[in-house]
Amino acid sequence: MALAAFLMCPLASELKPTLIIPSVFIGIGFFRLGKRMATRRRKAWKPSYLTNKYVGRAVATVYIGANVAVLVQGARAPAGIPRYWWFIVTVLVLTGSFIYWSGLRLLQQPGIGRAVGLEVKVHYTHEMTAPRDMDDAMRMAVGDGSRRRVEYKISGPTGYVFTKVNAAYEFVLRNV
Repeated sequence: MALAAFLMCPLASELKPTLIIPSVFIGIGFFRLGKRMATRRRKAWKPSYLTNKYVGRAVATVYIGANVAVLVQGARAPAGIPRYWWFIVTVLVLTGSFIYWSGLRLLQQPGIGRAVGLEVKVHYTHEMTAPRDMDDAMRMAVGDGSRRRVEYKISGPTGYVFTKVNAAYEFVLRNV
């Protein structure tokens, strides 16, 4: 949201600082996440995504910077933005959110996920349906309070695209 607001600079003055300031602290919190998630039994904790610490720090820094830029631009932007923009931006954000979450929900349906090539299954700690290789992840789910973990399987055309993108990513990491 912060980056979208930054790109629509005239609208930046209408964003409430009470929404942007917590986002800055969320970005700052990423730097302490590893220490916060470490437990007595498991001294070191690593995220399952953004596993390269330099990429994770870069993403967090860009996220913080974009939010700070929105705050600064919002203070500088001229007043007098027509109120119909509030409605348009709100409808666009809500529509985009609905489409995103509907897509994720559809991928959880076995037939649709299999046809697309991206099956998503949510395992809850109280159901005990998770595979054995997810035991550690399910214990962490209890510890972090979410009480669920997501398993996904990639196949078909989506799997082909995923392997090509992953190979390109690995190539860039090795050679850059």
